[in-house]
Amino acid sequence: MSNTIAIIGGGVAGISAALAASKGDAKITLYESLEQLGGRAAGDEKWDTGRHLALSSYTSFLRLTDALGSTSQLVMNPMAVGVIHGNRRSFLHFTHHLLGQAAPLFSLLTSPMVPFPKRLTSLTALARTIRMDCAEPPDEELLGNGIAKFSKTTEKTVYDLYKNAYWPRVLQERLGDTAGRSMFNLTAKNIPADPFVAALKRIFTDPVKQSGWVRGDYSSLITAPAPNTLKNAGIELQLQQLVMRLERSNAKWKITTKDDESEYDYVIITVPPWNLKFLQDCGELQELYETAMEMQANRIITIRGQYSSAEALPGALGELDGDQGVWFVEPHLSGGFLVERVLSGMASKSPTRLKETKEEFDTLAKRYVNANNRLGEIEIRTYPKATPAIFPGTPRPFLHQGENLYYAGDWSATNLPPTLESAARAGWLAGKTVTESIQYE
Repeated sequence: MSNTIAIIGGGVAGISAALAASKGDAKITLYESLEQLGGRAAGDEKWDTGRHLALSSYTSFLRLTDALGSTSQLVMNPMAVGVIHGNRRSFLHFTHHLLGQAAPLFSLLTSPMVPFPKRLTSLTALARTIRMDCAEPPDEELLGNGIAKFSKTTEKTVYDLYKNAYWPRVLQERLGDTAGRSMFNLTAKNIPADPFVAALKRIFTDPVKQSGWVRGDYSSLITAPAPNTLKNAGIELQLQQLVMRLERSNAKWKITTKDDESEYDYVIITVPPWNLKFLQDCGELQELYETAMEMQANRIITIRGQYSSAEALPGALGELDGDQGVWFVEPHLSGGFLVERVLSGMASKSPTRLKETKEEFDTLAKRYVNANNRLGEIEIRTYPKATPAIFPGTPRPFLHQGENLYYAGDWSATNLPPTLESAARAGWLAGKTVTESIQYE
């Protein structure tokens, strides 16, 4: 009799885990509470159209899109990070005819992003940073031993990194703070150094250095191709099946939904921390549940407007003044351009401040990205359930949570920001590990 595997959650991590586990002979069932796959990346029509930024260094995520046959849906352009300082803008381009670390370093040497007298010291500071020993953990470390449930992010902050690597202040502001807000939705001084440096190393050492948005939305990239791909791999899909309870039943794990109860040999949980309430009565996973409930959201807001014309940006454009937002411009699904401003730490502010922020959007959009002729209303939304930000000391679960039980998601990949890439990496590793465990039984 073949082994059985249940995967709870059909987002990026869940789909990756299912495809990795399908390489073995086990019977796999994937539970998803929504009527479609893709999770938060799939989004909805009005707000989360899922056009997240993807990088050529997202190797695990691009492996998923290759498996789904949808990599061509990504529009990859040369990568750049820009800053707005007063009324001036400058960009650091990461792509050049040089390869590896030489390309961004050459760009910094020639870019107006950093004043000429500070360029040599900035280059030296970046060289020290790249040499620091904080690479992403190997699979074995990320997996854990099934006994220790959590690791904690380092107490060393990016502020400490600045001091130790002698970053000049202008580099901190223009590259450090902008990259921090783009990758973590936090100012660089509020995040631990290791994930920050790991992300920089990925970008700096990536010989391709491309970034881009999905052509259309994530439905075409993940949601549309996933069902047939998974079914062809022999995976049973249980859509619109909310898992209400998980408990140990003799030597197996029992999953309860509103319609059914089933037992499985292995379980991989891939839902975000906010959706782990079905674990509250599962004694073996009480620590995972309690830690998830203690996590705080990023408090992100986005302000969006559709304009008939706007200046296409080569990458993220970060503010150094005001509310310190990050701007993105991309083609709108219905024509024209979608102009978006992302702000962190704003959702908890007063309704009056949010109203003022919304009202000033038109003025700033015109000033920063030359947006003209707005089409429709400006939209503003808070994200109370964003992926938990990585503050120093944040607990991040190992994948192996106990006997035949795994937790995989963007929250669990230790030295990566919570991104599509970290979710895909955790999913692939969990599915692969379960398959190997079965083979060695």
